[in-house]
Amino acid sequence: MENRLKKESKSVLKELHEACIRTVMITGDNLQTAITVAKNSEMIPGGSQVILVEANEPEDFVPASVTWQLVENQENGPEKNVSKC
Repeated sequence: MENRLKKESKSVLKELHEACIRTVMITGDNLQTAITVAKNSEMIPGGSQVILVEANEPEDFVPASVTWQLVENQENGPEKNVSKC
């Protein structure tokens, strides 16, 4: 299975960017599929790092926390850092 961009997608996104119109992607696809599409459409500029951030609310005696990982490093094992708020 392959998700190909429509031929006009890149140019439309570029035009929106040049007009300072913020673009976002809303999808129910797998995270890796969404990242691939975003890179192919240049919504994510080449050389950029993609970071997955998860925030957890405090519960009982457990403080709130934020975890993040560089998505590209998942093939080599996730690199996680935790920050307690």
